[in-house]
Amino acid sequence: KQAQDKIKQLAFYDSLTGLPNRRLLHDRMTQAINQSTKNYSYVAVLMLDIDKFKTINDSLGHKAGDELIKHISRLLTKFVGSGNTVARLGADEFIVVLSSVKDIKEVVYFAENLLAQIRLPIEIEGGAVSVTTSMGVSLCPMDGDEGDDLLRCADLAMYHAKAEGRNNFQFYTREMNEKALAQLDIERRLKVAIQNNCFELYYQPQVDLKTNEITKAEALLRWTHPELGFVSPADFIPIAEESGIIIELGDWILQEACFQAREWHEAGLDIRVSVNVSSVQFKQTNLVDNVKNALELSELPKHLLELELTESAVMSDVEDNIGRLQMFKDMGIRIAVDDFGTGYSSLSYLKKFPIDTLKIDRSFIMDIDTNENDAAIVKAIMLLADTMQLNVVAEGVETLEQLRIIDNYGAQYIQGYFFSRPLPPAEFTKFVTEEFADKSTWKLDLIG
Repeated sequence: KQAQDKIKQLAFYDSLTGLPNRRLLHDRMTQAINQSTKNYSYVAVLMLDIDKFKTINDSLGHKAGDELIKHISRLLTKFVGSGNTVARLGADEFIVVLSSVKDIKEVVYFAENLLAQIRLPIEIEGGAVSVTTSMGVSLCPMDGDEGDDLLRCADLAMYHAKAEGRNNFQFYTREMNEKALAQLDIERRLKVAIQNNCFELYYQPQVDLKTNEITKAEALLRWTHPELGFVSPADFIPIAEESGIIIELGDWILQEACFQAREWHEAGLDIRVSVNVSSVQFKQTNLVDNVKNALELSELPKHLLELELTESAVMSDVEDNIGRLQMFKDMGIRIAVDDFGTGYSSLSYLKKFPIDTLKIDRSFIMDIDTNENDAAIVKAIMLLADTMQLNVVAEGVETLEQLRIIDNYGAQYIQGYFFSRPLPPAEFTKFVTEEFADKSTWKLDLIG
């Protein structure tokens, strides 16, 4: 009898917490779904994931992590009560199945109170720890009438909760499912596109207002799919970052841009190429070696390469990033901070970063001639940059009036459709050597 009980325990229950495992969970969900059909009620499936659980394991040890898991399991069992199910799927993921729900408001009330309960400090390994959870909710029959469907929907909703900043709950929606399927399709197509070398780089010129010359260009990735046509970077770059594809893609961009800059250099055009480095790519320990390798293979003079990082990427891990940026500076590579003004930069840290250029986000430029607040922000950023002896690039300049204001404020570089859209290499070369000279009247218009 004891042997039979032990076999049953191993087959249907989690060894660490004693909660039902996935196998028993499916049985419980099937029972709940069948019961809800008879009494015309709902079944709510909540998937909980402990936020930043890996940090707890790394900092306090796996023993502390196990203690936290057991604490959460006891809390859930007590909070959920009889007639419902709590299960552990593995790692830090838990499932709560609420049976015979009469009103959706019951689920909202339950989720809000559960989040608050989990946030309360607990004692682990002799110290107080506070954790939060992200929670996804699916409902039967609206989101499905099979256990697997409800778990899949709750999982999608849970990741949506994480994307919304963690420590919250989100209900599954059909739109969320369609979005997830579309992202999966793009991810698959991205992998094929990398294998078949289907990407190309375009270059958008940056005009030096002090010399009236084009001395810099930003390398921008473009993808034209044989079936989908032109795919906007706003649609595929976030997916590439989330899936990790951006690492391989970023290495290709870096090498391709360096070879192109070298080709211009040999033709007598010293164009400094600015290459975007994603936050995912920036965290890779081999990034410095990859940059060195790209420079060596292309034989590009180091001063003709600029690495461009977003403000949020730079500020994510300040102390480590300062050291990493300094390594690039010591190599003779210039550093630009993109989207400046949209993040949460600390001025006390900003002065420590070894950067050369601030790029003002286009959201401040587009209404600079009609919005006094935008104008004030742009003027303040330029004053800050001037004090810190940094260059400024104003992005998204499209009209002469915007250009006049930016020029009066003292920006050195201008990037935007007023001068040119991003161009493939051959068109960029022609624009710099021929067409830009023909547009020299813009300076007279600016003065006028």
